[in-house]
Amino acid sequence: MLRGDRPHVLKAFGNIKTPWSGGSLGAFLVYQSGQPWEAWHATAYGLPTYFSSTIRYAEDAGSRRSPSHWQLDLRYTHRLPLPLGADAEVRIDLFNVFDRQTGYNLNPVARGATFGEPRSYFDPRRVQVTIGLDI
Repeated sequence: MLRGDRPHVLKAFGNIKTPWSGGSLGAFLVYQSGQPWEAWHATAYGLPTYFSSTIRYAEDAGSRRSPSHWQLDLRYTHRLPLPLGADAEVRIDLFNVFDRQTGYNLNPVARGATFGEPRSYFDPRRVQVTIGLDI
């Protein structure tokens, strides 16, 4: 199984103009199914436990899946007219609105103390503000 194998991925996005002049609001939603993984263990090949378990599949490849993940990102953009025909744009992005830090990249080494636990997590909620000038 490929590390990036996600049989179910849904992406939806939209953008609306606000009733006041110069503003718009956008949203991006993503859902993806879990990542495939399998246990690694040296004893699956009749080797003693002190042998390295690295890439020694103790079960069929991709026989397990990490949890699925979804997140919502929002963006507000506002354009402001400036003197002499210039414009300023203020953009506020809010990533991972619900702060869903789903774990992935699970530890496959069966004899490890952290077997089956995530080694990586999706990024936490964050805000990004951008100001641009169009001269």
